Amino acid sequence: MKKFLALLAVAASFLFTSCVEIVQMVYMENGKMKTGVRLVVNQSLMQMCGMDENPFDFLDSTLVEKMEQKGVAVEMINNDSDIGFGLAFDVDADIDDFDTNGTLKLDDFIPKIKSNITGGVLEMSMGLMGTFCESAKKESSDSESQMYAKMMYDSMKYKMYVGKSVCKNIGNAYLVDGKGKKYPSDVYSVGDSYCIESSFSKFMDNDIKKLVITYY
Repeated sequence: MKKFLALLAVAASFLFTSCVEIVQMVYMENGKMKTGVRLVVNQSLMQMCGMDENPFDFLDSTLVEKMEQKGVAVEMINNDSDIGFGLAFDVDADIDDFDTNGTLKLDDFIPKIKSNITGGVLEMSMGLMGTFCESAKKESSDSESQMYAKMMYDSMKYKMYVGKSVCKNIGNAYLVDGKGKKYPSDVYSVGDSYCIESSFSKFMDNDIKKLVITYY
């Protein structure tokens, strides 16, 4: 899937910005904290990239069955307009034995939370975005391609939704690179959740390792 994500990222940067959707989420359900991810690609883009096979076939029926037996909800998306998948599971689910050959690390979607009386900090690994952007950089190697790609990546957004039952009030949110440098993210309220949003260019230009959210 890494090669596929690279082609999609490059094609999306030159075509249109709504063709690739990467959304993560953390929320409460029936008193338990859940986490999830949704990765969806437009079928038209698949055709433009010359992709005839399902790039998400690493999530085969055997693996999906194992995941579901451990409490992971798996949604395989394949219709006339989109192809992709969605995953959701309890943060304390037993997921260590799922083998996707390094393509998808479910541990990346489990938030690390440190709380106290007045608030706390929620951290989320950016492993999936790192794979997506690192592969894209290798495919878009010449300077002219990089210039046009950067303009479009500025308008493409990574989004993470955090339920207000998880974080009642968010102080700030920022991405952190491998050297500890911080890059502020936008935060706005959407119904019963907060949306944390960052442009793809921040991931393309920097070695982003995690998203940090402070709350109170």
